[in-house]
Amino acid sequence: MNLLIFILLIVLSIFFMYISLYMLDKKNYRYIYLIYSILGYLMSFKIIKLASINLSANIVIETLFLTLTYLIIEKTTKEEFIKIVKNIFKYNLLVGVLLLFGSLYIPVVTDVVSINIKYMIIDNYKILLIYPILLAILQLLTYLVYNSIKELKLNIQNNIIISSLTILMVDSVIFNLFAYLFKIKLSNIILLILSNYLIKILLTAIYSYIISKQIDNKKVKI
Repeated sequence: MNLLIFILLIVLSIFFMYISLYMLDKKNYRYIYLIYSILGYLMSFKIIKLASINLSANIVIETLFLTLTYLIIEKTTKEEFIKIVKNIFKYNLLVGVLLLFGSLYIPVVTDVVSINIKYMIIDNYKILLIYPILLAILQLLTYLVYNSIKELKLNIQNNIIISSLTILMVDSVIFNLFAYLFKIKLSNIILLILSNYLIKILLTAIYSYIISKQIDNKKVKI
């Protein structure tokens, strides 16, 4: 992937985040949060090359989703947050079933496209299984870690970044090990873990600045 395209994706993700925060009502914003999770799921099956670095194709969307989780935590009650996590888990499970069914039984435009889709889904069946579960675990872990970090009484952006150091490491290690162990060399998995982790931390530093401002903004309702 061209570096300029990658930067453009980051800029667009920030733009749509602002749009969703300021132009949508409470109920619709939760739908946007759900859509981000599904997009992250759909893009998780591919690895892209940025310059000479291998990265998960969903790195921008998933990092945005996980950073938005801090806003959801701050703007909802514990019961509301758990309900949101359950709904996202259920919808992602449904997406997984539809992806599996579609790759096996639904014909597509050409044989080449059919083979490519089937290979992408079936060959990465472990991602199909792990992603919805891991995403729910990460959301709940974010809730626990973030609320613990808040006791240090740092500013909101620092709370988010410090929490993310743990959350993103768990995400990168579990996802890449589970998805690619025995499929690619262990040394390549380690490089994939490190590259994804470092880029996600950089993205979180960008997103957290915006999210921290929205947490302080009493006009933003979730």
